[in-house]
Amino acid sequence: MRQVMDLVLEDKPGVLMRVAGILSATGANIEALVVEPYTLRPGLSRMTIVADVEPRLSVRVLRQMNRLVNVLSAADVTGALQRQHPLLITSTAHATTRCSSFHRGSPLDGRAASSRRE
Repeated sequence: MRQVMDLVLEDKPGVLMRVAGILSATGANIEALVVEPYTLRPGLSRMTIVADVEPRLSVRVLRQMNRLVNVLSAADVTGALQRQHPLLITSTAHATTRCSSFHRGSPLDGRAASSRRE
């Protein structure tokens, strides 16, 4: 079963290894992993993991992650995501035009204060 987990953790060496170790020990496959700075407090990061976890082990995985010393919170946000959009950023005008016409949009100008897709 696909599970999306949101973790707030300390920026310390080895934290990613410990989190991945818990998933590896349960036989889960990590499909996507995103780490970004946590804007509310410096020294923390927010990690979002999409993993294929067996349904009978999903609660256990979150409990084990919450027990890690460097993890401040771990939550299952699987039902909270409504849509998933792929992100494509390109720097050439030709590729941008081709991509935007493929997705029925218009090319965005990076110099404009605000741009929108039509």
